[in-house]
This record gives sequence, structure tokens and C-alpha cells, in this order.
Amino acid sequence: IKQADCVVTSMFHGVMLSLLYQKRMAVVVDPYRTNKLSTVVDSFKVRERVYSPGRMADILLAEVNHPAIDQALATGRDSSVAFLKTALVGQSPK
Repeated sequence: IKQADCVVTSMFHGVMLSLLYQKRMAVVVDPYRTNKLSTVVDSFKVRERVYSPGRMADILLAEVNHPAIDQALATGRDSSVAFLKTALVGQSPK
């Protein structure tokens, strides 16, 4: 994924790595992964990257708002670290 020009994926980790490496991507949502993929595309506001018939080229050619995604990734990372510190130390963050 790191070396790809663009990514087409139906997997949660494929989406996350595409976001992390700032790749153009299309997300193919299959019925088995609907909940997990819906959560991630909504959390990072990339719903327009979800594949629908006849739109693949448009999705892959569309610009991606990488600064907003990077900010959301940083916020999520900070929240996760705070949670882990709280869980490991047993006290609430200040």
C-alpha cells in the first residue's frame, strides 16, 4: 500500500493504511464488513470514497483532503494513548 498510486480495498486495515499513507482509494463495502467499514469511512469523512457501480474512475481521481484526515488520525491516536495510560495506571487523565 505504501508504494501504491491508489488502493481499492474492502478491508478495514486497507482503508486505514491508505489513509495513513495518504493514498487515493476506493472502498468496496461487502455485506460482511458493512459495520466496520461504515464506521471508519464516517469517522474520517471519506464516505465519497465508497464504491458504487460506474464511479470507480471518479472516486480514484478525486482529490483527498489529507490535512483533515491527518488531523483526525492524530486526534484518534491521542485519544487512544490517553485511554491506555488511564487503563494502565488506573487513574483518569488530567
